[in-house]
This record gives sequence, C-alpha cells and structure tokens, in this order.
Amino acid sequence: MSVLLARYRVADPGRFRTVYDAFAATRAAHGARAHRLLASEADPARFVAVIEFDDAAAAELYAHSAARATALDEAGVVEREDEVMRLERAGGAGREVPA
Repeated sequence: MSVLLARYRVADPGRFRTVYDAFAATRAAHGARAHRLLASEADPARFVAVIEFDDAAAAELYAHSAARATALDEAGVVEREDEVMRLERAGGAGREVPA
C-alpha cells in the first residue's frame, strides 16, 4: 500500500473543499482506495490530503495526471508539495496493527 501525501496552500478554503469533494469519483477512477483531508488548525488556507493507492506507481500516475492538475487549478491551489510514501503500519485507538 502506498499513499500520496499532498500538502496544499489555497486561495479560498471553501472553493478548495468544494472542488476536492467533487473530484472523488475521478480519484477513485485513478485507483485511489481511500482518502483523508486534513485542515490546519493554525492556518485555514493549509490542507493535507492523504490518498491511499495499491502501489507507488498508481500514486505517481495520479499525482501527475492532467485531470488532477486541472482540478487543482480550479480549486485555487497556490502551493503544493506531493510525496509518495509506503504505508509501514496501520492502527488506531492507541494500538498498532501490522499492515
């Protein structure tokens, strides 16, 4: 399992959320299995998306897709940083579960 960790700074947080939510079917069509959108407590213009894929190749293809680039432009993203990472462990509620 690989994740795309995408950090964004946006011009309009409301617009970004609207476009991000509307893009769910396209994310899935590109192989996304799950996603989480985190919003900064300190800066409402900063978000982090954690998007899960079966492998790094799928995450990279999605990260560099024309559809995503267009959506990010529409969403008013003014800065972004993407990193594909391997999922080492998954867990919850204070316990670790082997992935």
